[in-house]
Amino acid sequence: MMEVITDEKRRARLSWRAKRGLLENDIILTRFFARFGAQLTNDEVHGLDLLLDLPDDELLSVLMSRKALSEIDPSEHTMYTAGLLKAEHVLSLLKQVWINRRP
Repeated sequence: MMEVITDEKRRARLSWRAKRGLLENDIILTRFFARFGAQLTNDEVHGLDLLLDLPDDELLSVLMSRKALSEIDPSEHTMYTAGLLKAEHVLSLLKQVWINRRP
């Protein structure tokens, strides 16, 4: 079983870092933290960190399934195989939040 992140400062910093320039990203990430924030594992935090390294427009493209993570220009991120897998997992959670949104 994965270890759950318990460091509240780290969680708060990650939540603060998730504040984005594009409203759509901000809405999705805010809902993500409301739903999954308290139960993020170390791997999920790492995957989210990697996703947050993406420029806003690239992040929105992968959240909206306009692009796959593998299609993002490697100069735009630092993801390699293990990190890409972690980021893909977190991306699937983010998409769940978006798909299951309520008006």
